[in-house]
Amino acid sequence: TNPLRIASSGADATQDLGRTIGENASAGDVILLTGELGAGKTCLTQGIALGLGKDRKSTRLNSQSQAYLVCRLLLEKKKD
Repeated sequence: TNPLRIASSGADATQDLGRTIGENASAGDVILLTGELGAGKTCLTQGIALGLGKDRKSTRLNSQSQAYLVCRLLLEKKKD
């Protein structure tokens, strides 16, 4: 398959995109992010977490925790 590539105008736009992804994610979805340092993976992941219902304070974690948080939220969503 071909990867989806989206250019964003900055951190806020990247986080907004992530929020939209999170709001539309379903239990069992797999979201794989790749990119160079500074590509916006953390901003996108923070947005995904917000879209899955986490508050802004909870999203101020390091990038490893962000990925874990999204996986955990998707698993919780599956239980609902």
